[in-house]
Amino acid sequence: MYNFPATKWVGTASIGEQVTKIGEEYLEVVEIATNDAYSIEDLAEETADIIQACETLLRIIEEGWGVEYQDVASKIIVKNMERDYYGEQQS
Repeated sequence: MYNFPATKWVGTASIGEQVTKIGEEYLEVVEIATNDAYSIEDLAEETADIIQACETLLRIIEEGWGVEYQDVASKIIVKNMERDYYGEQQS
């Protein structure tokens, strides 16, 4: 269910290091989005960087603690369906 290949940091980065990386990527998105002359392509690319960084954290958690991403994603989908976060196209 991952969108990106595993990075080399899955086996080496700590949770704290990866959370810091997610924060760095987030700040890059904020910087781009708050710049009046931002490129939508740059914004999309940096947003995808956040997704990859988050996937890396999920892989670290999965490999280190056995918490499977698919199980977590399924729980989030159910929770958000109950909150009516998805349109009628979801079932």
